[in-house]
Amino acid sequence: MIFPIDSPRSPKQRLQKLLMIPTLVLGLTAMSAYSVMAQLPPSVPRTPPPNKTDVGGGLNNTYACGTVQEHMVALLPKENPVTTISAHPKILLYIPYHSEEVILAEFSVLVGPEEITRLYKTQFKLPETPGITSIGLPTTLQSALEEGKFYHWYVKLYCQGNHEPLTVDGWVQRVAATPERKQQIEAITPNVWYDSIARLSDRLRSNPQNSELRTRWRNLMTLIDAENLVQKPIVGPIQLQQNQAGSEPIAH
Repeated sequence: MIFPIDSPRSPKQRLQKLLMIPTLVLGLTAMSAYSVMAQLPPSVPRTPPPNKTDVGGGLNNTYACGTVQEHMVALLPKENPVTTISAHPKILLYIPYHSEEVILAEFSVLVGPEEITRLYKTQFKLPETPGITSIGLPTTLQSALEEGKFYHWYVKLYCQGNHEPLTVDGWVQRVAATPERKQQIEAITPNVWYDSIARLSDRLRSNPQNSELRTRWRNLMTLIDAENLVQKPIVGPIQLQQNQAGSEPIAH
């Protein structure tokens, strides 16, 4: 029997249908792959984004606290990674405000880069004297940093008359305490930043007139574009008030 050329059973049309099958299969495969990729969470960056070391700039009153026009500054480089060998590192801050001008002050540490777990959260009171101070994790097992991990810390100050808190935040990565890194901290080099600057500030607070220490202090401040803070007083560490140590999921 001879079929018409437009018959659905014609050899030509059957060949066309067969040729369409691979195209359909490839199309469905691509759509399935796209669907799976769309459902996957975004890839986690290996290095965190830059640190927010200043609450703001200029004369904008949004960034002021009471009558003070200066800004809170975190004393660390903007680019990451910024490291420590300590399980309970200190973070240095310049806080120019008086304690009576701040309603509430908070310090928190999140496990990064995902930031779905909080390691620590506390409230604190500012030192009586404005100046360069330090805040750190308490020396408990629950609040210890683990080697190799990134952690994201936040310091928030709620000031009289402000709707939003003044916030600085930064990242810290704990690395292995190798002999080389210990020597770098002893020599106060910027390689292990958190530990070097904390060590230097402690020594300078005890001996503020030491010219060698002041030169090293100026060098570190220059590295982070904070030369204007070189002459600021180094005051005592921040006293923590209410502690919530230990990993806990963050509610969204």
